[in-house]
Amino acid sequence: DSYNAQDAYGLSDERLRSLNDSFRQDATDTITFAFDRATLDSTARVALDSQVSWLKANKAVRMTIIGHADRVGSERYNDTIGLRRARAVLAYLTRNGISKKRLEAISSRGEREPVVQTEERERRNRRAQTFVSGFARNFVGTGMDGEVAARLYDNYQSGNFAVTDADAQIN
Repeated sequence: DSYNAQDAYGLSDERLRSLNDSFRQDATDTITFAFDRATLDSTARVALDSQVSWLKANKAVRMTIIGHADRVGSERYNDTIGLRRARAVLAYLTRNGISKKRLEAISSRGEREPVVQTEERERRNRRAQTFVSGFARNFVGTGMDGEVAARLYDNYQSGNFAVTDADAQIN
């Protein structure tokens, strides 16, 4: 399932679906966890490396990370461990060069959205999912927000600006 929310900057659901399809085509969007754990195993790290590569190639997007749990344990505990799983993904991505500013929504849905309907332990339900949720703030519209554009223009007017400065400030 692709993340189906209206972007805060007016990005249509259709555009979000298209970006998420591209993400899922080139990267693994879901990682799973061992029972009662929020640690990343080698399979999860390989999947997250594919996310890092995609995010480095697509610097204009921001992401949402949502943690999940199976139905074993209390709802409160499952919300907590789902959040720990989302934070484990966040930590891995940031350690590998992705700006925390691009990973704005970190949350847990606990046991409320199982992939497999069961009350038993189920690894596919113990997961973290990463979704494209919009554009990074400095890439909205023309590729930069008004604050960045104003700063670049001020530098240009004062003579303290070269063409390569714009690329450095955007990237």
